[in-house]
Amino acid sequence: KTKKSSIKRQPYHQQHNMVVKDINEAVLDPVYWHPKCKNFELLDWDKFLASNNPSPPQIFDPPQRSTFPVYNYLFSLHLIWSRRSPACQPFAFLCHSCCGPVPKSGKLSEDAIYTDLLGPSPDSSKIPEPLRNALFWTDFNSVPETLISFNRYSWRSQTSKEEGGGGRVIGLGRMQYDWTRDRTCMGYVFAKGSYDSTIAFQESPDKKWLAATVFKNPNNAEESVSWIFFYVIQEGDKVFQNRDGDAIDYLKPGDLIRLTWSGSDENPYDTSTLKYMYHPRRVATYNEETQQVEYNTEHHKALVEKATKKRECCWMLQTCCNCFGCCWCVSKEARWDHDVTFLCNRQAYLSASSSAPVMGEEIERL
Repeated sequence: KTKKSSIKRQPYHQQHNMVVKDINEAVLDPVYWHPKCKNFELLDWDKFLASNNPSPPQIFDPPQRSTFPVYNYLFSLHLIWSRRSPACQPFAFLCHSCCGPVPKSGKLSEDAIYTDLLGPSPDSSKIPEPLRNALFWTDFNSVPETLISFNRYSWRSQTSKEEGGGGRVIGLGRMQYDWTRDRTCMGYVFAKGSYDSTIAFQESPDKKWLAATVFKNPNNAEESVSWIFFYVIQEGDKVFQNRDGDAIDYLKPGDLIRLTWSGSDENPYDTSTLKYMYHPRRVATYNEETQQVEYNTEHHKALVEKATKKRECCWMLQTCCNCFGCCWCVSKEARWDHDVTFLCNRQAYLSASSSAPVMGEEIERL
């Protein structure tokens, strides 16, 4: 008989003999600012802008609505993925609390989570203006992540061609901090899988684009980074519309649109086919003068409505199967439309408030 292997799958950092550094230790290591991953590079922004006109579509019709794999599968898998999934409960809830990498819990409908996630930066002038002092809601995101702030990342100044540079990584942070996940089974999976992931930001010279690369081990030449792009809406841009042709009133100059193209993971200049998009909506701002977190009423109200909205079906379906028994036989597009109208009110997260980010000369020279 063939003897079964007793080797258990190890976490990524153990497979690659990698020591997961504390983020404030990592940002002092030059390799995190210059990852050796095989598809990482400092972007040639002229080349990027010349490739297939990389601009967000005027009509907001997220590609994941029809292509996201989970909506093609059986009812049971879709149930596990939904933003209020009861799958594996209460065990998923307990895992978040006792052994999750982001063990703190808060409700989107209460104030505490916003003040925990959005705190002051030692020098906010280094943060790109669209991200500065902001807490974002990932509206129309298909994965169980809801609130994100980059305010307590480590940021440094840009270099210009005139200064002998031509651009560099200007921001560094870790996905485990100031980043919420649903307190569901899939939320736990995402929190566990990304707790040691680092994000490195670059910015285009015209400040219209931000590029974020996600990686785990900056010394692993075999690892591929993931490329994520953010377009900054400009004065004079065409009015963005939904699928019905109605103007999306909440999108204004200075707001962001998050984009990923199918070929961009291997080649950041391949922007021929859009794969994923959503709207990061600024739900709160940190006021440096008052040192208070202030809500953007329009966005915050819409967020809380989705988080507290009740299912329009019988009590049994609301309680036992999260109402997805009502839509198991509909199209994948209809399932996605249904799913994004609700949010999990209770979120798991880890606040970066325990230590200030490293900034200043210590990282400017790296």
